[in-house]
Amino acid sequence: DAFHSDPPECVVVLSAVDASMPLGLAALIEQAIALRLGQKISRVIGPRERRAAERDLALDTRDEVDRRYLARTEHCPAYLEWRLKDLDDSHFLVWSRKQIGLEVRLARSADDAILWRAAHTTSRSDGGLPLSLMSLPIAAAEATMFNQDADQLPSMIGDVVRRLVVTLPDVR
Repeated sequence: DAFHSDPPECVVVLSAVDASMPLGLAALIEQAIALRLGQKISRVIGPRERRAAERDLALDTRDEVDRRYLARTEHCPAYLEWRLKDLDDSHFLVWSRKQIGLEVRLARSADDAILWRAAHTTSRSDGGLPLSLMSLPIAAAEATMFNQDADQLPSMIGDVVRRLVVTLPDVR
């Protein structure tokens, strides 16, 4: 109800709630969220613009007071927090699986009222149970190729973010 009564025209995508996350992974997720939100909301302050504002204004958006100051300065009444819910990379000789899950929360900067929240997890796997000696090297090769595919994680991040944002009403 809070979202529909006063839908935000601008959203700041914050950095990960968990500061111990690897920077490369956090950057991929932040960028994917900002791109997808841009399809639903008129103005999205993504990671690059947010970091520039944090640097120029000497702010830390993890702090409530600084987050509200940034919202007033940028005329952006809402923010999106996200956290990594699940991250798994399992590899056995003949089977490999990757899994990633995110939780997002869109809130109004003035009073931290939650406007929208969503969570989703996606996984992919390859390889399989070898039924004969001939299928053993094939299953092992498929599992190894899947595990070493550097495009799997960015693709999965795109999938999970798309499935999250599809539930957000379009207010452009």
